[in-house]
Order: sequence, then structure tokens, then C-alpha cells
Amino acid sequence: MEKQSFFERKQYNIITKSVLADLQQFTMNLLVANKPGVLGRIALVFSRRGYNIESLTVTHTLDRQYSRITITTEGHEELLDDIMKQTRKIIDVIHVHLQTPESPLLGSENALTFYQVFCSSQSKPVVLRIIEDSNLHIIDFDDESLIIQGSAQKSHDITFLEMIQHYGKLEKITLEPIDTQKAGGERG
Repeated sequence: MEKQSFFERKQYNIITKSVLADLQQFTMNLLVANKPGVLGRIALVFSRRGYNIESLTVTHTLDRQYSRITITTEGHEELLDDIMKQTRKIIDVIHVHLQTPESPLLGSENALTFYQVFCSSQSKPVVLRIIEDSNLHIIDFDDESLIIQGSAQKSHDITFLEMIQHYGKLEKITLEPIDTQKAGGERG
């Protein structure tokens, strides 16, 4: 393989960043037969097209022979259409629905976000002060960490994260919403 010059590598990085900047977040809702292997076949459709599943929720419906799968991913709309077509071809997939931004339960503003801050006993008073100043709520705590419920506003959380990152290790947990509007129906 030919060695790339500094400028060729820079050009590649610029192209890669611009492609990544064009990615959109999509959420698909699937109604499937509650059988072994169905989730694996669906995940294979995503991985073969180079998509990463960002969030995955699986639960059975009231009729336990069916399950609802909610998948959140990032990508380009053209490839997502291909993924939806391929997913519909799986025999055990009954319905595929792409959630729209107008969906009342969809959107990161409806996701619940929690932060676990691991901090020393010396930095804990400062961390508590930042949490109080940010109007966030402590859900649970122990000697080594605090669990904080995030804000509904992403910009508010970003400010909090910028202030807190210097005082301890931080983990983020996001619980994505699921759409229950299109519960059944014909093969979509």
C-alpha cells in the first residue's frame, strides 16, 4: 500500500468529518413474531450495511407470540430505506414503521438521561454544589458515586457536563422513548 502524504491524510479526515456531520438519527419500530433468532437476523441487516444500532428496546406485546422492537440508529436516509426494505423481507417481521419527528413520543427531548459521577470525598462538596446550581436532582448516592437525573434540555446538560468533568469519572445512561402509536397492522 502506498504511503499517504500529510495533506492526503488531512483531506481524508476532512471528507470523513463532513460525511459524519451529515448523519441523521432515525428510530424504527418493528412488530415481530416472538421467536428465537429474529433479533439476530434484524441486527445482521444493520451490520451488513455498516450501521451501528445506537439504542435497542425489545419487549413482548400483550399477545406473547409477538414482540415490539425499537431501534435507534444514525445514518443516511437512502441507506435506511434499504435497511427497511431488507427488514420487511424477514419472514417473522410483521410490521416496520419509521418514526417521524412529529411522533409525540419520539425525540431525544423525551428520553430520560441519567449521569453517574464517580468522585472522591474531597471533590464531593464541589460536585454537590454544581448539581445544585444546575437545578438537577440526585436520584441515588453512595460513598463513591452520585446518580443524577439529567435535564430535558440538552444545552443545559452540556453546561453541566463541562463543569463536572474535572471532578470525577462520568458515565451517561439514556433511556430512549418507544412509540406505541402503530401497534399492529398489515405488513408495512
